[in-house]
Amino acid sequence: MIKPYCRCFSLLVCLVYSCLYVEAQDNVEQIAKPLETWAKDFPQEKVHVHTDKPYYMAGDTIWFKAYTVIGAHHQLSSLSGALYVDLISSTDSVVSSLKLPLMAGMAKGNIDLPVELRSGNYRLRAYTQWMRNAGSDYFFDRPLYIGALSQTGTQAAAKLTLDDQKKGKAVGMDIHFLDMKGAPLTDKPVDYTLRTNSELLSHRKVKTDAQGMLHIAFDEKDLRDTTNAFIVSEIELEKKLTATHVFPITVQYTAANVQFFPESGDLVGGMPSRVAFKAIGENGLGISISGTIVDEQNQSLITFNSVHAGMGSFMLTPETGKKYQAKVTFPNGETKNCPLPEVKSSGYILSVYPQEANDTIMVRIMSSADRLKQPVQLVAQMDGEIFYAAELNVVRPLTSLYVPLEQHQSGIVQFTLFHEGQATNERLTYIPRPDTLVVKLNGLADAVKPRSESVLDFLVTDVAGKPIVSNLSMAVIDESQVPVKEEKRSTILSQLLLQANLKGYIEDPNYYFTNISNERLDHLDLLLMTQGYRRFVWKDLLQGKIGKPTYPAEKITSSISGKLLTLRNGKPVPNGKITLFSTTANIALETKTDTEGKFTFDSLFLTDNIKFTIQGRTEKGSDKVEISLDGIPSLAVTPNKNTADFSLNVNQQLNTYFESTQKHDAELSNLGLESRMIKLNEVIVNARVEKKLPISHNLNGAGRADQVISGNELGTCPTLRMCLEGRLHGVVFKVEQTDIGPVSFPNSTRGGKMLLVVDNKQYNTNSDAMDILGIFEQNLIDPTQILSIEVMRSPSLTNMYGQAGANGVILINTKGWTPNERTDYSAQLYAPKGFSVTREFYSPKYRVSERLDALADQRSTVYWNPAISIDKTGKGQVRYFNTKNPGWYRIEIEGIGANGQLGRKVFRYQIAK
Repeated sequence: MIKPYCRCFSLLVCLVYSCLYVEAQDNVEQIAKPLETWAKDFPQEKVHVHTDKPYYMAGDTIWFKAYTVIGAHHQLSSLSGALYVDLISSTDSVVSSLKLPLMAGMAKGNIDLPVELRSGNYRLRAYTQWMRNAGSDYFFDRPLYIGALSQTGTQAAAKLTLDDQKKGKAVGMDIHFLDMKGAPLTDKPVDYTLRTNSELLSHRKVKTDAQGMLHIAFDEKDLRDTTNAFIVSEIELEKKLTATHVFPITVQYTAANVQFFPESGDLVGGMPSRVAFKAIGENGLGISISGTIVDEQNQSLITFNSVHAGMGSFMLTPETGKKYQAKVTFPNGETKNCPLPEVKSSGYILSVYPQEANDTIMVRIMSSADRLKQPVQLVAQMDGEIFYAAELNVVRPLTSLYVPLEQHQSGIVQFTLFHEGQATNERLTYIPRPDTLVVKLNGLADAVKPRSESVLDFLVTDVAGKPIVSNLSMAVIDESQVPVKEEKRSTILSQLLLQANLKGYIEDPNYYFTNISNERLDHLDLLLMTQGYRRFVWKDLLQGKIGKPTYPAEKITSSISGKLLTLRNGKPVPNGKITLFSTTANIALETKTDTEGKFTFDSLFLTDNIKFTIQGRTEKGSDKVEISLDGIPSLAVTPNKNTADFSLNVNQQLNTYFESTQKHDAELSNLGLESRMIKLNEVIVNARVEKKLPISHNLNGAGRADQVISGNELGTCPTLRMCLEGRLHGVVFKVEQTDIGPVSFPNSTRGGKMLLVVDNKQYNTNSDAMDILGIFEQNLIDPTQILSIEVMRSPSLTNMYGQAGANGVILINTKGWTPNERTDYSAQLYAPKGFSVTREFYSPKYRVSERLDALADQRSTVYWNPAISIDKTGKGQVRYFNTKNPGWYRIEIEGIGANGQLGRKVFRYQIAK
């Protein structure tokens, strides 16, 4: 903050100075106070999930630990008491969904991958309900490759086909179908669909050729939504036996794209400015480019080249009134003219330069002549915490100042320049500080004997050698099975210091935290000049338009609340009796409604798969009432910003681990132990002998819909409508007044009420309002009885339903629900989302039996410990047994210190032959 300085030559001079100082303080406070209020009302939680491996095979277990921190100092959060962790497929289907208790900001868990899971591009998403206020851009959301052994003995590889005449544009996809011996699957029927997660684009039935090939051509309209388009192929191998494969269309853009970003916002005439740029290829990844900046007379001014991930920068002093463009050359030789941003005649340029040597940041402010001698305010903040704010009187074209960093920590700082109450310039910079945990291991040898026990003693300190109380997680993996590229690993540093703060896709984020050098810090600076950062908008903040949080922080205990209303006219019932009971959990609770008919059951610790019945009565015991439960709408599958990391052929991508799994699986089979292939064969046998139940009543055929949601994706909500709101693409629920009162009808965003179909029964929106109300609002259908929900909006799909389905169709497939007339509205079934049951990692001991020893040797994750406590002396200990397999092993440790210090360390050792 500004410190007053006054040498009193006269009382008048001092009085004038004091007035100016108070006014300057007021200007700064008008900016600082709203920011401090925002930080108080919206403290920013961030989540990192440490997994034991970077990728997996079907049949593995994903072991993980979550760290939830809050604020700029990365303190473990006590705000939220529950964390949600989802495994989502590339087709936006939720494979697994966990709710875990957060204890002191930390949670541990596991996801068991079914052995029959298809190989593909998955993603791991983690968030708290509170984090939903900031938006899904700031969730933990990372790509995860999962390979799989084929249960049908087939393999498929895909390749995008490019048209050289169209300068390498993707025009189709070739899919090669082979058996496990590599022989082509010829003349086999293939049923394939080209679709997005919200729309069926095309559907064909074809056959493979003599080489087992299938060529699928893309139409330009097919690629209009390529950020989430994919092909689902189903090849018929023999009667009642098919193999399904999913291939993402890894084309993000119809053409390469280049964007230019003047430092801090604008180009200003006559002022030298650094301009950053970012070039992205059709696959969404950075590409190398070169080019020349030319003026209106086509005179070359500057040449430039990208230096990392398609990014680079150049200096330009533009002239007012002139226009500039970049002549860009792409890797394929194609050229393109790209206009630079408009040159402003008036403004500022804000530049920042971290000075590690003297713990400061040098800030430079350049001003146009018309803005000299006008006050500006400079604010620097991280996650709402202000570490510098001052008013400056810019009297020269270039003003420089130094901002101290003694009390600052590592992270992204946002510098914002204000003029006349408006944010005019903004610059992000990363501040590296010596504040990470120093982790040492005593007892770690360069090489150990097969099946020997490792006893490792921790010493955890700060950079000055002071012991730090901390909590760590540790994985030991066999690198001969699971090779790791450190730059592609998602780490506690790359997540909490970078990804959790920025919008959009970041290519190889851990690159900036591996083998740190001045060059890589320069590359990180380019990233910050070209990446989105918008947890709030200054204009809205200063005008008080931020509002209040929509989603309250969820505690470790839950509450169930709602209203008791009269059945006839929906008026609140005061002093009503509410009973909550569960026979399976042996719970029976009672409460009364207040004057507004509201009731609450507090401090409930909910476990998974628990169901309640909630019953209401009037004060006199009448059951002519209706219960309306409160709740938070479930979270839909959020957009995947990391589709650029998709792989067309995951098994080939994980070739080393795939082959290792095959080898170890064969060894288990030879020993008579249960292997993945044995389990897969059981799946195939069961699929052939089981009576096939009707799982879809879709008149177009099972799954022929614009969107399909499985029953296990619905989560647990007080009502079906709350589960579906925001999750169904192109569908909104609108409340209309009817003869029976207000009813929420599903409507297409294209206009008009949609047809509701439950199994084979159609519900007309005009005559079946009571049933529609019961289904969507009153759990007329037990949510656990829903198998899937199919949404049809495309005319080619709704035609089968005639005029009734002209505005779209919502089909609910159940396990055999029979519609009965409902007479009792005084009770509701409620199955809230409780905490998931998790397992402990089993670390085996040897010399128990030969068969069990052989089983233990197949481990790719040798050891996993999510809860290593380091005491006040900085010490802790772990012990585990190694396998017999020779090779290199990797120890990966992550954690957080008591004062928010982040830590990550990787060690390697060898098991000798």
